[in-house]
Amino acid sequence: MRKCALTTVQSQQREININRRALRSRGEPARLKDGDVLSFVGGGGVALRCKTGILWITQEKDPRDHIVSQGESFIPDQRGRVVVWAMSDAVVLLGRDTSG
Repeated sequence: MRKCALTTVQSQQREININRRALRSRGEPARLKDGDVLSFVGGGGVALRCKTGILWITQEKDPRDHIVSQGESFIPDQRGRVVVWAMSDAVVLLGRDTSG
């Protein structure tokens, strides 16, 4: 039963790859549907802010998973592929980290 549910999610997901050149200092909005997957290379000042929805984030070489919801941010702490799975419809801002 669980395998069947996973297959359903995978067949419905869209994969969105973000080019680092597309990132601007103010952030690029990405509208994700439930089950969409977004990926980008983290590090070097890239930041992700969840405007709406819930996101499940995992990062290359990091055994931790991160759940980020409306109003929260995620800043990768090392260089590597970051994969974001929308656990609900979501709006995400991607851009340069300006917190520091």
